[in-house]
Amino acid sequence: MVSLSHELDIATKLAALANEICHGTLHADKEFTRKDYIFFALVDKNLATFDAIKLLAEKGYADDAFVLVRTLAECTVNAAYVGNMTDGIANDYADFSSFMNWKEFAGLQAVAPEAVKNTPREEVDEMKRAFESVKHRYEKNKNADWCSKSLFERRQRQKPTLRRFLPVGLFGIQPEPRSRIEAP
Repeated sequence: MVSLSHELDIATKLAALANEICHGTLHADKEFTRKDYIFFALVDKNLATFDAIKLLAEKGYADDAFVLVRTLAECTVNAAYVGNMTDGIANDYADFSSFMNWKEFAGLQAVAPEAVKNTPREEVDEMKRAFESVKHRYEKNKNADWCSKSLFERRQRQKPTLRRFLPVGLFGIQPEPRSRIEAP
């Protein structure tokens, strides 16, 4: 078994620094927007995922940790994309659950109606109403995703320095030639 003690020590210090920076020390000259709050929430989610990866690695569950590395990379791409795009993109990200909640409920109702038979009528009506109010924004997207751009396209829209840190193997695309990567 390979010893990861040095890497885990660095990971612990990095997580402590990230937590110190992100929890309670952020200030802005103007009000934070919904886009900012979504970005902060996704960064916080990444910190929790990072902790989970660290715990799994400490226990020797490398394969399970790597599954979460993919989740971490996807969340990083979405955080960077939402943080660098318009408020409309942030709204699409935030409101997507209204679309998916109904799709999943309706799908479950079709294949296992007994699983949802006790859902209160008012909850079903509210889910359906929320779905109807946002469905036009998502049905046109590839695979009815929250964004018209695929995860791979969202990754490509990031600065080359960020793309360099998102493992190519996770996305199944070719790396940037070194000569095209900007210095950090």
